[in-house]
Amino acid sequence: MNSVSEKFVRVSSRNPHYFELSDGSTYLPVGVNMCFPRYLTGEEAVFADYRKMMTKLSGNGGNYIRLWLSCPFFELEPERAGVFDESRRRRLERLLDLAGSLGIKVKITLEHFRMLAPANGMESYPGAACFVKKIHNRKFGGSADTMLEFFTGEASHRVFLAKLDYLAGYFRDNPNVFSWELWNEINAVGMEEPLFNAWTQWSVRMISELKERFPHHMAGQNIGSFDSLSGNRIYDWLCKKSTSDFIQAHRYIDPGAELEVCRGPMDLLCADVVRELRERNTAAPALHSEAGATEWRHSRPSHLYQLDKRGMLLHDAVFAPFFAGAAGCGQFWHWDMYLEKHDLWWHFGRFGKAVAGVDPVREEYVPFRRESSHLRIYGLAGRTHFLLWCRDKWNTYENELDREMAPERLHGIVLNLRDVADDSVIKIEYYLPWEDVSGEGMLPDGGFDFLLPDFERSIVLKLSRRPETKTGAASGRTRQQTISGSAFSARDGKRRTGGSGFHGIKQRRKFNAF
Repeated sequence: MNSVSEKFVRVSSRNPHYFELSDGSTYLPVGVNMCFPRYLTGEEAVFADYRKMMTKLSGNGGNYIRLWLSCPFFELEPERAGVFDESRRRRLERLLDLAGSLGIKVKITLEHFRMLAPANGMESYPGAACFVKKIHNRKFGGSADTMLEFFTGEASHRVFLAKLDYLAGYFRDNPNVFSWELWNEINAVGMEEPLFNAWTQWSVRMISELKERFPHHMAGQNIGSFDSLSGNRIYDWLCKKSTSDFIQAHRYIDPGAELEVCRGPMDLLCADVVRELRERNTAAPALHSEAGATEWRHSRPSHLYQLDKRGMLLHDAVFAPFFAGAAGCGQFWHWDMYLEKHDLWWHFGRFGKAVAGVDPVREEYVPFRRESSHLRIYGLAGRTHFLLWCRDKWNTYENELDREMAPERLHGIVLNLRDVADDSVIKIEYYLPWEDVSGEGMLPDGGFDFLLPDFERSIVLKLSRRPETKTGAASGRTRQQTISGSAFSARDGKRRTGGSGFHGIKQRRKFNAF
């Protein structure tokens, strides 16, 4: 049994921007959505597929997945509302046991349906997850005629609470559960009044019911992709009024999105949505819990997946949220037709190496961002170091994938340490996630200009600081002053030897530097 599997996950008691295990140790969720079996139906085949993917994830340091309990394979009420299928419950037990053996926590989404009767239009996930749930329709023995009645009627409330009671009877004390999530993108059932008011009030009540039944587990709600003006209103509610234990967002590359940021580079849209969350709630962990790429208005998975055999989209979606202040890496959606198809699980291992040995809770990270002619720099200012992810801003998916422009190997990039950190830096370490190369840089002799090693796409820097004195940091400035009071001016430089401001690079391959 993995030791992590014996502990529950909760919001950190020392720093509410992050999570911890029930023993007080920091927990950084690293993982992906694995919500349902898309192509397989037989029980042994499904579990063989889950075991294969989860083992690859765990082998690369992953410790988290998400599951839809309402997909056909796991659906507890396949025939009639309130009548529970013991074989489906045993499937959930089996998956949680598998997760526990691999050190993985599972976020369980309870529902995802949007209608009680069929409507015109094609199902998004035919055979895998249906957005119509007839068992709650009164014509088929259910308790409601409409979605409005489902959310407001006491009979429907009793049916839903009976399911929570059933689950609590078996899983109340299961530490392999990361959290319970009421609904996938509940706003998709309707935004008009009085439906909007109905499902928001229902959510608050049912989150309270979840917390009462599962005192060791977190509980919450989620809503759809933050890609339009109306997203501000529903994310205001989610972050400020839903009573969720943590806040989360879905956002994808979407050429039909209303917001321009969703049509641009993956790192920008990820970092921006984390900013949106943290600005709305400063006292809860934030997660980018669904990331990916689609065609126009989520009509189908993006053509970019076929082109992106190296995983540049995944790399950015994994790294950017954490370095923008999220409580974990970004959590990708298309686990089967993209990650598994191209065997991209190694990206989680590279992320793990980039953040190995750092404790976000203890560091009390403050996120910040800088930009130069070549780089977007996402920084976390901590108590003992600055942790930076530097992204080549010209290496976009349009250039590399659509235009087939190979990523440039950046050479001669110089950063002035005072522009990305302060003058308390005493040690420089770097990690090249695409090359899996780590090393230590020598501090500039008599200056602050640091010559980056050559790299493609991105580089991670850890800039260790002088220990704080009784009066604060050695530089005499707070971390907040450091990140807000420096005008960033990183510039390109030609490689030279000798002279103040430049230095040599010591490289060590295949080494976990941090």
